[in-house]
Amino acid sequence: MLRRVRHFMGIALLWVATTGMAYAIPTAPSFGENPENRCFANAITPEVYETKTQRVLVHPGFERTRHIPAIFEQGRVRVMVKDAHLAYQTVAPTYALKYENILVEPAREMVVNIPAKYESWTETIEVEPAKSIWTRCKGLYGHDATDSVTNTTGGATPQIAEILCRKSIPAKKRIVHHTRMVSPPKREIKTVPARYERVARQVVQRPAFARKTSLAAEFASLPYEKQLIGARVEVETVPATYADRDAKVLKAASKLVQTEILCDQFASRETVRILQSALVDRGYKIRIDGIYGPETQGAMEQFQRDNALMRGYMTLESVRALQVTPVHCAPSYCSQTKPQTTVLATQAALSEAGFFAAQDGIHGPQTQAALERFQAENGLEIGYLSAETMHKLNIIARI
Repeated sequence: MLRRVRHFMGIALLWVATTGMAYAIPTAPSFGENPENRCFANAITPEVYETKTQRVLVHPGFERTRHIPAIFEQGRVRVMVKDAHLAYQTVAPTYALKYENILVEPAREMVVNIPAKYESWTETIEVEPAKSIWTRCKGLYGHDATDSVTNTTGGATPQIAEILCRKSIPAKKRIVHHTRMVSPPKREIKTVPARYERVARQVVQRPAFARKTSLAAEFASLPYEKQLIGARVEVETVPATYADRDAKVLKAASKLVQTEILCDQFASRETVRILQSALVDRGYKIRIDGIYGPETQGAMEQFQRDNALMRGYMTLESVRALQVTPVHCAPSYCSQTKPQTTVLATQAALSEAGFFAAQDGIHGPQTQAALERFQAENGLEIGYLSAETMHKLNIIARI
């Protein structure tokens, strides 16, 4: 009975999601033991194209106008431009250079003062002659003191006494400088010669004159042009050309729909590692770290584009396409009652950016509207939580 009630509740929730109430139900994924409990979110369906052969216009038809120019005959004719006549021709004069000396400064006399001449010599003269004088000095008795002993004692101890000593004083001399005039100052009259400068002067060697000559007639060759056929216009019609080409025609445009996704609180990091390994095996270069961040989200979106899958979140359609079996979170790591944390992180980041979104963990119409406004203002693809949007909001999926 309880199983049937859960089944009807799942059908009712799916009906609400398809009528525009987009939200995530925090229950177990459909891979588990309870397939009636599922999570849904918005995703974008891929565009569907079909190939059709169409007849396309390559070059449209047109009328081509040809302007045929006139035909002319061209030649040259000889005509006389000046008659024969007499003319006077002026012969220019000829010139020569004549050199001559020009007096610049005449000769003159000038008085020159010659100063007196002197000679100098030095002489040493004696100012005071040399002499000898007696001066008092002191000496000791008993020690070879022989001059003028005035006091003698019989004791053995030497005694100090005053004596007279003869001292020689040399003569004092002085150097005297003498100067005498050899010749007195005088004046002389000196003659300065005249100064000349050599200059060149142009003189007429032969004056100009007129010469009478006969000039012949002058002729010129002038071009001429004569029209033989007049210009005309011809109109030519060029038909249009067509070709058959195969073209991809959009059959169904992408749209925003509700799709089943892997519930965040019940998808383990081991599941993310398996998904990352599957993407790496298919040539997508990402780190295998168990974190479903913008890098892994971007690789998942590219995989979805390459395989014409719905884009957005970790859809169960993409998980099946990667042939991955999700691993359940351990109860100690993933609480069975916590809300969907990726939606909560998105709502918190949108609110911080100034876009109101109720932080209840439910991806409903209000959250979707705030997400689309944020994407429109930041030039992002509108519709789902893409890798670029996660990077712009600075969040990662809380798996």
